[in-house]
Amino acid sequence: MAAMALEGVRVLDFTQMMMGPWATQFLGDMGAEVIKVERPGSGEWERGLRAMGELLGGQSPFFLAMNRNKRSLTLNLKHPRAREVVLRLAGTCDLVTENFRPGVMDRLGMGYEDLRAVNPSLVYVAGTGFGPDGPYADRPGQDLLVQSISGLAAYGGRRDDPPTPAGSSIVDASTALLLAFSSMVGLFHRERTGQGQRIDVSLLDTAVALQCQELTAYLNSQRRFERSQAGIGGA
Repeated sequence: MAAMALEGVRVLDFTQMMMGPWATQFLGDMGAEVIKVERPGSGEWERGLRAMGELLGGQSPFFLAMNRNKRSLTLNLKHPRAREVVLRLAGTCDLVTENFRPGVMDRLGMGYEDLRAVNPSLVYVAGTGFGPDGPYADRPGQDLLVQSISGLAAYGGRRDDPPTPAGSSIVDASTALLLAFSSMVGLFHRERTGQGQRIDVSLLDTAVALQCQELTAYLNSQRRFERSQAGIGGA
């Protein structure tokens, strides 16, 4: 039986909700050992998120959909000894993923520079709402919010209707794909050069990228943007 593509790769995963956990599930599906860090007691917040008011065997179907092929440990990151545990784990890992607000991991003494000091070849991928800097960097990111602020929601609905967002978490899901892709690129770069690096992805960057056709046309056309009367793109 052939080895899986990421067999032997170890991932330390601090992510929550869809952007991060769906990404690291892909890595686990390809053979990586994913160590998921969760809160003591309740675990990741999404474990208790009900779908249409229901849980499946006491677990959220949303959580189950994005967290197979992982091992979990609970750790209070604010505990005085937590940093010691994280640094020790990071020294044994190839990749670290997190999607806290910018600066949270740094304040805990577990940011990229802290982890790189114990593991110089570490690949560190951070996901945020609006990127690590800029005027919106400290704001919370959320799928519907980013659909709106990026203009993505404007494509939904009929011409005379208000903007209508996608029915699924399209920005979260697409950013998860980008986070997984970025992790693979970082690991490939490390394989070729031996060098680790920090990589940042964001919901806003993804939402803009999803509109590559529409924004290119809009920014280079004199015609005013209008939605179709039927509410279907191009109709």
